[in-house]
Amino acid sequence: MCLIDDSDGTCTLLHSRQQRARLRHRCTECRRDIEPDEIYLAERTVFDGDAMSHKICAHCQRVRAYLVDHCGGWMYRGLNEDISGHHYYSTASNDAEVRAVRLLAHGMAARWRRGDGTLWPVPNSKPPNAKLTGKPGTPGFSG
Repeated sequence: MCLIDDSDGTCTLLHSRQQRARLRHRCTECRRDIEPDEIYLAERTVFDGDAMSHKICAHCQRVRAYLVDHCGGWMYRGLNEDISGHHYYSTASNDAEVRAVRLLAHGMAARWRRGDGTLWPVPNSKPPNAKLTGKPGTPGFSG
Protein backbone atom coordinates (compact mmCIF):
# COMPACT_ATOMS: atom_id res chain seq x y z
CA MET A 1 0.00 0.00 0.00
CA CYS A 2 2.92 2.41 0.60
CA LEU A 3 4.92 3.31 -2.50
CA ILE A 4 8.04 3.86 -0.39
CA ASP A 5 8.07 0.12 0.37
CA ASP A 6 8.82 -0.64 -3.29
CA SER A 7 11.26 2.21 -3.95
CA ASP A 8 14.55 1.40 -5.61
CA GLY A 9 16.70 3.99 -3.90
CA THR A 10 16.93 7.32 -2.20
CA CYS A 11 17.76 10.76 -3.46
CA THR A 12 20.24 13.23 -2.04
CA LEU A 13 18.67 16.45 -0.80
CA LEU A 14 20.84 19.41 -1.80
CA HIS A 15 18.57 22.27 -0.78
CA SER A 16 15.26 22.65 1.04
CA ARG A 17 13.64 25.95 1.98
CA GLN A 18 10.17 27.36 2.58
CA GLN A 19 9.66 30.35 0.30
CA ARG A 20 6.96 32.87 -0.51
CA ALA A 21 6.13 32.81 -4.22
CA ARG A 22 6.80 36.02 -6.14
CA LEU A 23 5.76 34.41 -9.42
CA ARG A 24 3.34 31.63 -10.31
CA HIS A 25 4.86 28.16 -9.95
CA ARG A 26 3.55 24.63 -10.52
CA CYS A 27 3.38 22.17 -7.60
CA THR A 28 5.40 19.06 -8.42
CA GLU A 29 2.85 16.82 -6.70
CA CYS A 30 -0.71 18.03 -7.34
CA ARG A 31 0.19 20.05 -10.48
CA ARG A 32 -1.83 23.09 -9.40
CA ASP A 33 -0.55 26.61 -9.73
CA ILE A 34 1.13 28.02 -6.66
CA GLU A 35 -0.03 31.63 -6.77
CA PRO A 36 2.11 34.66 -5.92
CA ASP A 37 2.32 35.27 -2.16
CA GLU A 38 1.66 31.58 -1.29
CA ILE A 39 4.21 29.73 0.81
CA TYR A 40 5.75 26.64 -0.81
CA LEU A 41 8.70 24.32 -0.29
CA ALA A 42 11.54 24.56 -2.81
CA GLU A 43 13.86 21.55 -2.97
CA ARG A 44 16.78 20.44 -5.13
CA THR A 45 17.68 16.76 -5.22
CA VAL A 46 19.96 14.34 -7.03
CA PHE A 47 18.78 10.84 -7.93
CA ASP A 48 20.83 8.46 -10.07
CA GLY A 49 23.09 11.36 -11.07
CA ASP A 50 20.20 13.55 -12.28
CA ALA A 51 19.55 16.88 -10.55
CA MET A 52 15.90 17.81 -10.09
CA SER A 53 13.93 20.77 -8.72
CA HIS A 54 10.71 20.36 -6.78
CA LYS A 55 8.18 22.96 -5.70
CA ILE A 56 5.64 21.64 -3.23
CA CYS A 57 2.56 23.59 -2.13
CA ALA A 58 1.61 23.78 1.56
CA HIS A 59 -1.32 21.41 0.97
CA CYS A 60 0.87 18.67 -0.50
CA GLN A 61 3.36 19.15 2.34
CA ARG A 62 0.58 17.96 4.66
CA VAL A 63 0.16 14.82 2.53
CA ARG A 64 3.90 14.25 2.74
CA ALA A 65 3.79 14.63 6.53
CA TYR A 66 1.01 12.04 6.72
CA LEU A 67 3.00 9.57 4.59
CA VAL A 68 6.15 10.10 6.68
CA ASP A 69 4.17 9.41 9.87
CA HIS A 70 2.36 6.34 8.51
CA CYS A 71 4.72 4.86 5.92
CA GLY A 72 8.15 6.15 6.87
CA GLY A 73 8.58 8.24 3.72
CA TRP A 74 7.25 9.26 0.33
CA MET A 75 8.34 9.31 -3.30
CA TYR A 76 8.59 12.50 -5.34
CA ARG A 77 5.80 12.74 -7.88
CA GLY A 78 4.04 9.85 -6.12
CA LEU A 79 2.00 11.56 -3.40
CA ASN A 80 -1.30 11.42 -5.27
CA GLU A 81 -1.00 7.72 -6.07
CA ASP A 82 0.14 6.91 -2.54
CA ILE A 83 -2.57 8.85 -0.67
CA SER A 84 -5.20 7.50 -3.09
CA GLY A 85 -4.10 3.98 -2.20
CA HIS A 86 -4.44 4.75 1.50
CA HIS A 87 -7.91 6.16 0.85
CA TYR A 88 -8.93 3.06 -1.13
CA TYR A 89 -7.96 0.75 1.74
CA SER A 90 -9.62 2.95 4.38
CA THR A 91 -13.16 3.38 3.04
CA ALA A 92 -14.74 0.84 5.41
CA SER A 93 -14.25 2.95 8.55
CA ASN A 94 -15.36 6.42 9.56
CA ASP A 95 -13.04 7.30 12.44
CA ALA A 96 -11.14 10.59 12.54
CA GLU A 97 -7.93 9.17 11.08
CA VAL A 98 -9.75 7.67 8.10
CA ARG A 99 -11.64 10.90 7.48
CA ALA A 100 -8.31 12.73 7.44
CA VAL A 101 -6.98 10.37 4.74
CA ARG A 102 -10.14 10.86 2.69
CA LEU A 103 -9.78 14.63 2.97
CA LEU A 104 -6.18 14.48 1.76
CA ALA A 105 -7.05 12.14 -1.13
CA HIS A 106 -10.04 14.21 -2.25
CA GLY A 107 -8.06 17.44 -1.88
CA MET A 108 -5.26 16.19 -4.09
CA ALA A 109 -7.72 14.88 -6.68
CA ALA A 110 -9.36 18.34 -6.80
CA ARG A 111 -5.95 20.07 -6.85
CA TRP A 112 -6.99 21.69 -3.58
CA ARG A 113 -9.72 23.76 -5.28
CA ARG A 114 -13.41 23.97 -4.40
CA GLY A 115 -16.09 23.83 -7.08
CA ASP A 116 -16.15 27.65 -7.23
CA GLY A 117 -12.38 27.71 -7.88
CA THR A 118 -11.31 28.99 -4.45
CA LEU A 119 -8.40 27.34 -2.71
CA TRP A 120 -9.04 24.95 0.18
CA PRO A 121 -7.50 25.88 3.52
CA VAL A 122 -4.36 23.88 4.25
CA PRO A 123 -5.57 20.70 5.99
CA ASN A 124 -5.02 20.50 9.72
CA SER A 125 -3.16 23.76 10.01
CA LYS A 126 -3.68 27.04 11.78
CA PRO A 127 -3.45 30.51 10.29
CA PRO A 128 -0.37 32.54 11.27
CA ASN A 129 -0.62 34.07 14.77
CA ALA A 130 -3.84 32.16 15.52
CA LYS A 131 -4.60 30.65 18.90
CA LEU A 132 -4.91 26.89 19.08
CA THR A 133 -8.45 25.55 19.16
CA GLY A 134 -9.74 22.12 19.98
CA LYS A 135 -8.03 19.44 22.00
CA PRO A 136 -4.99 17.34 21.09
CA GLY A 137 -6.01 14.26 19.18
CA THR A 138 -9.17 15.81 17.70
CA PRO A 139 -9.65 16.73 14.04
CA GLY A 140 -8.75 20.34 13.40
CA PHE A 141 -6.25 20.59 16.25
CA SER A 142 -2.82 21.73 15.24
CA GLY A 143 0.07 22.75 17.31
